[in-house]
Amino acid sequence: LEDPGLAMARSIGDAQVHGYGVIPEPTVTVGVALPPGGVVVVGSDGVWDQVSPQEAVAHVATAASGDPEEAARSLVQEAQARWLQGGGDVDDASAVVVYLPSHEETQTR
Repeated sequence: LEDPGLAMARSIGDAQVHGYGVIPEPTVTVGVALPPGGVVVVGSDGVWDQVSPQEAVAHVATAASGDPEEAARSLVQEAQARWLQGGGDVDDASAVVVYLPSHEETQTR
C-alpha cells in the first residue's frame, strides 16, 4: 500500500491520514468582531504569497463596485500577474470575498 499524499484542502476531516499526524478536526475560533460595512477576504497561499492583506482589502474595496464574485476574480488575477512578473511558476490562487452589510442596511431588515 502506498502512503497517501497530503492534500491540505481535503485533509480536514480525513481520518485516513490521522496516523501521519493530520488532525481531522478543524480548529475553529468564534468571536471575531466584524465591523458593519467591512469586507472579509479569504484566499489561498497563491494569493497571500503575492498580495499583502492590506493590498487585498484595498483592491477589493475598489475593484468591482460591490460585486464579491468579480472582486475575488480580480484579486486572483492580480496575484497571478505578480507570479508571472516574478518569472517563476504560478501557484494555484483562489479567493472568496464577502462584503458585510453596513449598520444602516442591518437596521432596515
